[in-house]
Amino acid sequence: MVVMNFQQEILIIKSEIYPIVSKHYPKNTRREVISLYDLITFAILAHLHFGGVYKHAYGALIEEMKLFPKIRYNKLTERLNRHEKLLLLAQEELFKKHAREYVRILDSKPIQTKELARKNRKDKEGSSEIISEKPAVGFVPSKKKFYYGYKLTCYSDGNLLALLSVDPANKHDVSVVREKFWVIVEEFSGCFLFLDKGYVSRELQEEFLKFGVVYTPVKRENQVSNLEEKKFYKYLSDFRRRIETLFSKFSEFLLRPSRSVSLRGLAVRILGAILAVNLDRLYNFTDGGN
Repeated sequence: MVVMNFQQEILIIKSEIYPIVSKHYPKNTRREVISLYDLITFAILAHLHFGGVYKHAYGALIEEMKLFPKIRYNKLTERLNRHEKLLLLAQEELFKKHAREYVRILDSKPIQTKELARKNRKDKEGSSEIISEKPAVGFVPSKKKFYYGYKLTCYSDGNLLALLSVDPANKHDVSVVREKFWVIVEEFSGCFLFLDKGYVSRELQEEFLKFGVVYTPVKRENQVSNLEEKKFYKYLSDFRRRIETLFSKFSEFLLRPSRSVSLRGLAVRILGAILAVNLDRLYNFTDGGN
């Protein structure tokens, strides 16, 4: 019965992934033992059911159940790490296909990378199209603690999640938005963009409005002038929390980001976990959907 569930999930995942892979990599899909369709499907299942620990997924899905072609574990992870760009495209196209219109939520999430890693892994470098700077020490106000690593900036329609940027942990939220200004304009023109208090900036609010993006951070209490505003920002704050629910699911699907050997490997795991979150939201894989 478990095998049957996995087989059904594989068919559903491939139905979403196949058009994207065939569109961007038509000549490379079946060049090696395990096809690109199978490779990305394996990664998504690893996040859905094994907390993003590929070794555990490999033992169950390939060695025991034989649901994918036999391939050496090291070869499989090396090949996955070469396809960061494809995973990014898959995330973007899946989001565009299924996202709701008009409303976007923007928020950041800390990714701690050092605590569990062995010494020979902590300092190992790697290339990445997403991560271009080294990790740093950041602070999480809600938990009142420092951490070493990166900060994800993601956006959501309230139901699905997408990655905007991965930056050093000490980078200010407003600085990230300034750097990604034109990307946000291109993606969110005509949308209401809801953010938390850390993104308050009158300058950005005015600049985005010129290009059709209604940049709306939750105001601090001393900035709210009347009861009507208070009710509006209470609603806004409650709606914005939907992205926190998605972040919580993301954390379940990426239990140990610090196990990544390289920056590219970390980026691939982040994107795999985000794809898992979105497909789980669409098809309810982890809550009795099958």
